[in-house]
This record gives sequence, C-alpha cells and structure tokens, in this order.
Amino acid sequence: MPNNQTPQLPTNPRKLFFSFFPPPSMADSPSRFGFVGFAETWNGRLAMLGFVIGLATEILTGQGILGQLGLG
Repeated sequence: MPNNQTPQLPTNPRKLFFSFFPPPSMADSPSRFGFVGFAETWNGRLAMLGFVIGLATEILTGQGILGQLGLG
C-alpha cells in the first residue's frame, strides 16, 4: 500500500527557505576566476544591486540615468 501522508516541511524558516532554494555549491569548481559558478553568482547579485540603486536614484531625482550624466 502506498503511503498517502504529505511530506513534512521544516518548521525553521531558514531550513524551509533552503529546502526550496539550495545555496550555490562551490564543489564543482576549485577555481574562483573566469566563468565559474562562484563568479557568476556574485556577478548576478551585484548586477541586481546596481539595477535597484539605479532605479531608486531615478525615482529620487526625477531624472533618468542619461539625464543625470548630462547626456539626455
């Protein structure tokens, strides 16, 4: 007979988050230079941070990026 119970999720929020989104693994690449997972993860994080900062700057100043640089 199959077991019809639903799987138990962790009650700890940190464990629950990482059960759906596991942290990036460093085991697949010993190098930290070039197009490796470690570098690409940080590149994506910094790109998202830059986008949010640029968007917030546009909202606060009322000018676009090119207008702030004097090009638009």
